[in-house]
Amino acid sequence: MKKEFGKVKPYCDVSFVVVATILSVVFLGYLAGVREGTVISAVIIGPIVRVFKKYLDGYVDLLI
Repeated sequence: MKKEFGKVKPYCDVSFVVVATILSVVFLGYLAGVREGTVISAVIIGPIVRVFKKYLDGYVDLLI
């Protein structure tokens, strides 16, 4: 089953952030390394990739 990268990436990134948060709290006792920028980038990069793909897909096909 083929999925679009821009739709799947936010789910993977958010799950990585959740795992990193849990591991940080379990092993360090406090939240370290996961801040607002990490969460924002995990959520917003997928939609940005979809926009770029929509406009640049034809150019990439020409280059390949």
